[in-house]
Amino acid sequence: MSPENILKTKLFIPPFRKGLIHRQNLVTRIVQAARQKAVFLSAPAGYGKTTLLTEFVSKADFPVAWVSLDQSENDPVIFLSHLMYSVQRIWDGLGESIVDAMNSPGSPSINYLLNSWLNEIAEHTTDFLIILDDFHLVQNEEVVDVLCQIVGHQPQQIHFVISSRSGLPKACSR
Repeated sequence: MSPENILKTKLFIPPFRKGLIHRQNLVTRIVQAARQKAVFLSAPAGYGKTTLLTEFVSKADFPVAWVSLDQSENDPVIFLSHLMYSVQRIWDGLGESIVDAMNSPGSPSINYLLNSWLNEIAEHTTDFLIILDDFHLVQNEEVVDVLCQIVGHQPQQIHFVISSRSGLPKACSR
């Protein structure tokens, strides 16, 4: 997927709106948990998951990449593209050769691309967070497998916060 096809507004961290009720206890819990490999935040529609995460981001002490997921991320290439481009908002050029390979005719397998990307991230020394908002919209098992593979083999620099209205479509054993 080329950069021209990426909807960049999906990669923006939503603004924290003034006048909302601060949920300091929940923000503190996410701040503490965010150093883990992955944090899963689940609540029904309208409970303020995205608002809570934007408040958390305003207090995060490391870089944050954000992807607001929708139905289009049920395609593994689109999911991985948005993930890579969100991280490039932190580190310009990270994974550029992988994105180029993904966009070339006869591109390598998703697993090959993913492993190459994870290896490139492993060379960085700075921790960062990836927030995947609205993961309940992802129903494709291949995409869930990609996420499970990332979490199962993620470099220690990556931390995930995944928000959803429901549990993962299948459990990631790790």
